[in-house]
Amino acid sequence: MLKDARHYTAFVLLIGFGLFALKVGALMLVDPLQIFHKPWVRDNYYIPEMRIQAAGIINNVPFDSIIMGTSMAQNFSPQEVSAVWGRTFVNLSMSGSLLSERSLVLDYIFRNRPLKSVIVSLDGYAPPGEFQPEYPPENFSFLYNDNPLDDVRVYLNDKYSGYLLCGNRVFEDNSFPCNTAKTLETVTEWASNPEIQKRFGGLQQWLATSYQADVRFTLEMVQESVACIRSGCERPSEALRKAIRRYDQAPAAFDLYLLKWVRKHPETDFYVFFPPYSRLRYAMWQQEDPDVFTRYTNSIRYVVDRAEDYPNLRVFGFDNLAFLDDIANYQDAGHFHPRYSALILQWMHAGDYELNNAGVDVYINTITGLAQDYDLLSVGEAIAQAGVVH
Repeated sequence: MLKDARHYTAFVLLIGFGLFALKVGALMLVDPLQIFHKPWVRDNYYIPEMRIQAAGIINNVPFDSIIMGTSMAQNFSPQEVSAVWGRTFVNLSMSGSLLSERSLVLDYIFRNRPLKSVIVSLDGYAPPGEFQPEYPPENFSFLYNDNPLDDVRVYLNDKYSGYLLCGNRVFEDNSFPCNTAKTLETVTEWASNPEIQKRFGGLQQWLATSYQADVRFTLEMVQESVACIRSGCERPSEALRKAIRRYDQAPAAFDLYLLKWVRKHPETDFYVFFPPYSRLRYAMWQQEDPDVFTRYTNSIRYVVDRAEDYPNLRVFGFDNLAFLDDIANYQDAGHFHPRYSALILQWMHAGDYELNNAGVDVYINTITGLAQDYDLLSVGEAIAQAGVVH
């Protein structure tokens, strides 16, 4: 009886191991994320989770330059920037990414190939060693170490092994849901989303789409800021306290996660830019608690000053431009229309709106005055009259 039980247990384990080996073998053959090889038995596609997908792109796609930012750079077109720069770009921007996450990927790239140009958005500051809590580094950092054998771990996650069936012509009728992009041109962009497109056009569009969480958060943030200004609140809102904590970390994060690559790779041109948030957001910072906006401008002054020592580092700021004043150009308080993504690429290549020590004080004084003079209270009144948030 005991012998039969052992035989049965061994049989079950053998079957289980066989099924597991079959699954892993199929995943290695198909390699949905292109971690190990280009597509062999499926159509080409990429998943929009760049913390994961960047490894496959780096391992298998030819390029000599990269875009590495947050959602503020995700609409930068690789084709457009490649045509303007005369180089071969890929956009590896990760939504909500901290500089620590981007540095992890930069390290892997520089260990595997040279880069001619790197475009980076200057946001995502955090204390050294800190990562986004919703994206634990242990879930993706192994893809960027020196051991290619442990990369198979990504397929132990059912979420990614589920892409095994994507790109298979059997499922061309979309009976299997695959959130993928067929080209690198579209894998990071979000502006074509119909729900996001509805937000552009002005405050009335924000009010009409207040059922969307991001828009509602923006409207509530404005209301909270206006109430604080009117009452003379002694303590800034949580949104402002978060901004304070973020910009307090700017010098250390910039040095540790970006400047070190500038220093190590003088052959690579680095173009860094401060994302042009809407004037509305800057007005909330300046008018609710001027110390918040000062911390932001201090981060500008710090980066510009550090860049003076590195001829391969160029810094750009666009906060003094008129398009920031018009809410119609924004889908919330931060994210600008994709037409400005194209313009920003052209401006940086041409050297327009470059910041240096000679002009940074004038620049900061100008944007501080624009933030102070913006009619934030009228925007708050219009939101209150619409009655869509309370």
